[in-house]
Amino acid sequence: MNAKLQDLIAAWIAAKNKENEVKAHRLALEEQILSMVPAKEEGTVKLDQLKITFKLNRKLASEDLLAAWPTLGNAQHAVRWKADLNLREFKTLPEASLLLPFMTTTPAKPSFALIGEPNGD
Repeated sequence: MNAKLQDLIAAWIAAKNKENEVKAHRLALEEQILSMVPAKEEGTVKLDQLKITFKLNRKLASEDLLAAWPTLGNAQHAVRWKADLNLREFKTLPEASLLLPFMTTTPAKPSFALIGEPNGD
């Protein structure tokens, strides 16, 4: 490995460490701010130059929903269905080419991880 690449890797590691420190500090500040603001289940609180948005995550139990689907009437309109590719199954499927006309494939951003760190091997 050449010296320039080694320098870039060292700089990346230093930047990643700094990023982790700054993120931890930001999260601690957010916790302190939240402790001083009245909690809301949903909605927005505006404080000076800061906007805090409170949300609820909602997930549907697909199998249970499918079983009850005929009984839901107009409530069905509140449900959107999204096709999701099981990549492991797709890669082993002999008929995978049948799905290609319905698929758009684009390159993903390469991921970087420190070796020896979680998700870094």
